[in-house]
Amino acid sequence: MKQIGDWDASTYTFLPQAREMASYQRTNAIKHTLNRVDFSFAEMELLRYALRSDNVMIRIADGAWQPVTLDTKSYKVNQSASKMFNISVDVTLAQAVKC
Repeated sequence: MKQIGDWDASTYTFLPQAREMASYQRTNAIKHTLNRVDFSFAEMELLRYALRSDNVMIRIADGAWQPVTLDTKSYKVNQSASKMFNISVDVTLAQAVKC
């Protein structure tokens, strides 16, 4: 953390709307939209349990598991064929990424 403000000769000035401390690093969130075509009814039932869970995990490219949050407002289901569905849901990494 660093203090905000500036010493100009003999006076210390800062903006009145500025906070007391400002961080050196910034944080960001990684978001993805997961799309899956031809989801079976059994897989859709598993996804319903995942939407209710407090601790959802996802496997990333290198095989490691990461905690995520599912945006339930983005959850979309379209029926593509008999007992097959197209699913779309937004996923946010639950850990803050330092920039």
